[in-house]
Amino acid sequence: MHVAIIDDDKIYHVITRKLIESTVKPKDIFEFYDGQEALDYLLQNQAAPEMLPDVIFLDIQMPYLDGWQFLDSYSQLGLSKNIDIYIVSSSISSLDHERFNQSNCVKEFIVKPFTRNKLTEIMQGYA
Repeated sequence: MHVAIIDDDKIYHVITRKLIESTVKPKDIFEFYDGQEALDYLLQNQAAPEMLPDVIFLDIQMPYLDGWQFLDSYSQLGLSKNIDIYIVSSSISSLDHERFNQSNCVKEFIVKPFTRNKLTEIMQGYA
């Protein structure tokens, strides 16, 4: 299993990586600090589905290319591999939740903090 974390918070990366590694044994954890970094990786590896993540944990509030902009661009890629995307954000804005409800490529909106129980629930489908 390949997991990607897209978030500009370095501490969140450390905590989430440890949480993932202690909950499941992923083959790879890809870490990106903005949406553009992640899009570049997906584009570079679009012909190699085995190099693409199975799951993306995406923050929406990031500088440069935020999560919503990432999702807009991602939906245009037409990747051959289905990637499950989960928004993990501290946003409690009703506008963000409305936008999530209108999105067809995001499985769930998770309000931080990301818990071990929630991660276990998500990862059960990939065991």
